[in-house]
Amino acid sequence: MLHFRSAVLASISLILLTSCESKISQCQKIIKVHNQIVLEAKKVSDTGVKGDTSSASKSAEAFAQGAKEMTSLDVRDEKLLEIKNQLATMYQNSSQITKQILASQAQKKSTDAAKGMENLRQVASPEKDLVDGINNYCSEGKKADAVPSPTLPTPVQPSPGK
Repeated sequence: MLHFRSAVLASISLILLTSCESKISQCQKIIKVHNQIVLEAKKVSDTGVKGDTSSASKSAEAFAQGAKEMTSLDVRDEKLLEIKNQLATMYQNSSQITKQILASQAQKKSTDAAKGMENLRQVASPEKDLVDGINNYCSEGKKADAVPSPTLPTPVQPSPGK
Protein backbone atom coordinates (compact mmCIF):
# COMPACT_ATOMS: atom_id res chain seq x y z
CA MET A 1 0.00 0.00 0.00
CA LEU A 2 2.88 2.38 0.81
CA HIS A 3 4.39 1.86 -2.65
CA PHE A 4 1.04 2.62 -4.27
CA ARG A 5 0.74 5.93 -2.35
CA SER A 6 4.28 6.87 -3.29
CA ALA A 7 3.57 6.09 -6.92
CA VAL A 8 0.35 8.12 -6.84
CA LEU A 9 2.06 11.08 -5.15
CA ALA A 10 4.92 10.91 -7.62
CA SER A 11 2.46 10.86 -10.52
CA ILE A 12 0.50 13.82 -9.13
CA SER A 13 3.73 15.77 -8.58
CA LEU A 14 4.85 15.07 -12.14
CA ILE A 15 1.49 16.17 -13.55
CA LEU A 16 1.57 19.37 -11.49
CA LEU A 17 5.12 20.17 -12.50
CA THR A 18 4.50 19.63 -16.19
CA SER A 19 1.19 21.52 -16.27
CA CYS A 20 2.39 24.51 -14.25
CA GLU A 21 4.67 26.16 -16.74
CA SER A 22 6.63 29.00 -15.21
CA LYS A 23 5.90 32.62 -15.90
CA ILE A 24 9.40 33.03 -17.34
CA SER A 25 8.89 30.12 -19.72
CA GLN A 26 5.59 31.62 -20.91
CA CYS A 27 7.29 35.01 -21.31
CA GLN A 28 10.04 33.47 -23.38
CA LYS A 29 7.54 31.79 -25.74
CA ILE A 30 5.78 35.10 -26.44
CA ILE A 31 9.07 36.96 -26.79
CA LYS A 32 10.46 34.35 -29.19
CA VAL A 33 7.45 34.57 -31.52
CA HIS A 34 7.43 38.38 -31.37
CA ASN A 35 11.15 38.51 -32.17
CA GLN A 36 10.63 36.21 -35.17
CA ILE A 37 7.86 38.43 -36.50
CA VAL A 38 9.89 41.62 -36.00
CA LEU A 39 12.93 40.08 -37.71
CA GLU A 40 10.85 38.75 -40.62
CA ALA A 41 9.13 42.12 -41.13
CA LYS A 42 12.48 43.91 -40.98
CA LYS A 43 14.01 41.46 -43.46
CA VAL A 44 11.12 42.00 -45.88
CA SER A 45 11.26 45.78 -45.55
CA ASP A 46 15.06 45.87 -45.91
CA THR A 47 14.96 43.87 -49.15
CA GLY A 48 11.99 45.69 -50.65
CA VAL A 49 12.24 48.19 -53.47
CA LYS A 50 10.18 51.38 -53.35
CA GLY A 51 7.01 50.86 -55.33
CA ASP A 52 7.37 47.06 -55.32
CA THR A 53 4.18 45.60 -53.90
CA SER A 54 5.62 42.10 -53.49
CA SER A 55 7.51 43.10 -50.34
CA ALA A 56 4.33 44.59 -48.85
CA SER A 57 2.50 41.39 -49.75
CA LYS A 58 5.23 39.32 -48.05
CA SER A 59 4.95 41.57 -45.02
CA ALA A 60 1.18 40.99 -44.86
CA GLU A 61 1.77 37.24 -45.00
CA ALA A 62 4.45 37.43 -42.30
CA PHE A 63 2.02 39.27 -40.02
CA ALA A 64 -0.75 36.75 -40.74
CA GLN A 65 1.60 33.85 -39.97
CA GLY A 66 2.79 35.63 -36.82
CA ALA A 67 -0.80 36.07 -35.67
CA LYS A 68 -1.39 32.33 -36.09
CA GLU A 69 1.78 31.43 -34.22
CA MET A 70 1.04 33.85 -31.39
CA THR A 71 -2.55 32.64 -31.11
CA SER A 72 -1.42 29.01 -30.91
CA LEU A 73 0.87 29.61 -27.91
CA ASP A 74 -0.31 27.92 -24.74
CA VAL A 75 -0.17 30.69 -22.14
CA ARG A 76 -2.02 30.46 -18.84
CA ASP A 77 -0.78 33.49 -16.93
CA GLU A 78 -3.62 36.05 -17.14
CA LYS A 79 -1.41 39.09 -17.78
CA LEU A 80 0.66 37.26 -20.40
CA LEU A 81 -2.49 35.90 -22.03
CA GLU A 82 -3.78 39.47 -22.36
CA ILE A 83 -0.50 40.66 -23.94
CA LYS A 84 -0.34 37.61 -26.22
CA ASN A 85 -3.88 38.23 -27.46
CA GLN A 86 -3.23 41.93 -28.04
CA LEU A 87 -0.09 41.13 -30.04
CA ALA A 88 -1.92 38.49 -32.11
CA THR A 89 -4.73 40.97 -32.84
CA MET A 90 -2.20 43.65 -33.79
CA TYR A 91 -0.45 41.26 -36.23
CA GLN A 92 -3.74 40.09 -37.77
CA ASN A 93 -5.01 43.65 -38.20
CA SER A 94 -1.67 44.71 -39.69
CA SER A 95 -1.94 41.90 -42.21
CA GLN A 96 -5.50 42.80 -43.19
CA ILE A 97 -4.80 46.52 -43.48
CA THR A 98 -1.67 45.90 -45.55
CA LYS A 99 -3.73 43.78 -47.95
CA GLN A 100 -6.33 46.57 -48.14
CA ILE A 101 -3.60 49.10 -48.92
CA LEU A 102 -2.31 46.87 -51.72
CA ALA A 103 -5.84 46.53 -53.13
CA SER A 104 -6.28 50.32 -53.00
CA GLN A 105 -2.99 50.84 -54.81
CA ALA A 106 -3.92 48.30 -57.46
CA GLN A 107 -7.20 50.16 -58.04
CA LYS A 108 -5.34 53.50 -58.15
CA LYS A 109 -7.24 54.75 -55.09
CA SER A 110 -4.50 56.84 -53.52
CA THR A 111 -6.80 58.40 -50.92
CA ASP A 112 -7.84 54.94 -49.67
CA ALA A 113 -4.20 53.83 -49.64
CA ALA A 114 -3.23 56.89 -47.59
CA LYS A 115 -6.05 56.21 -45.13
CA GLY A 116 -4.85 52.61 -44.93
CA MET A 117 -1.33 53.76 -44.08
CA GLU A 118 -2.73 55.88 -41.24
CA ASN A 119 -4.79 52.90 -40.04
CA LEU A 120 -1.68 50.73 -40.13
CA ARG A 121 0.22 53.23 -37.98
CA GLN A 122 -2.65 53.26 -35.48
CA VAL A 123 -2.87 49.46 -35.35
CA ALA A 124 0.88 49.17 -34.74
CA SER A 125 1.05 52.01 -32.20
CA PRO A 126 0.44 49.82 -29.10
CA GLU A 127 3.50 47.69 -29.90
CA LYS A 128 5.94 49.71 -27.79
CA ASP A 129 3.61 49.63 -24.78
CA LEU A 130 3.06 45.88 -25.20
CA VAL A 131 6.81 45.27 -25.48
CA ASP A 132 7.47 47.41 -22.42
CA GLY A 133 4.64 45.64 -20.60
CA ILE A 134 5.97 42.16 -21.22
CA ASN A 135 9.52 43.22 -20.41
CA ASN A 136 8.41 44.80 -17.13
CA TYR A 137 6.11 41.94 -16.15
CA CYS A 138 8.64 39.25 -17.01
CA SER A 139 11.40 40.96 -15.08
CA GLU A 140 9.45 41.74 -11.88
CA GLY A 141 11.69 41.45 -8.87
CA LYS A 142 14.83 42.16 -10.86
CA LYS A 143 16.69 45.42 -11.25
CA ALA A 144 14.74 47.85 -13.40
CA ASP A 145 17.43 47.82 -16.08
CA ALA A 146 17.63 44.01 -16.31
CA VAL A 147 15.47 43.92 -19.44
CA PRO A 148 15.97 47.02 -21.58
CA SER A 149 12.99 48.31 -23.50
CA PRO A 150 13.81 48.22 -27.18
CA THR A 151 13.53 51.01 -29.66
CA LEU A 152 11.25 49.56 -32.28
CA PRO A 153 11.73 47.55 -34.44
CA THR A 154 14.41 46.00 -32.23
CA PRO A 155 13.13 42.64 -30.94
CA VAL A 156 12.06 42.15 -27.32
CA GLN A 157 14.85 41.00 -25.04
CA PRO A 158 14.05 37.73 -23.25
CA SER A 159 14.60 37.81 -19.52
CA PRO A 160 16.73 35.15 -17.86
CA GLY A 161 14.98 32.48 -15.77
CA LYS A 162 14.43 33.11 -12.08
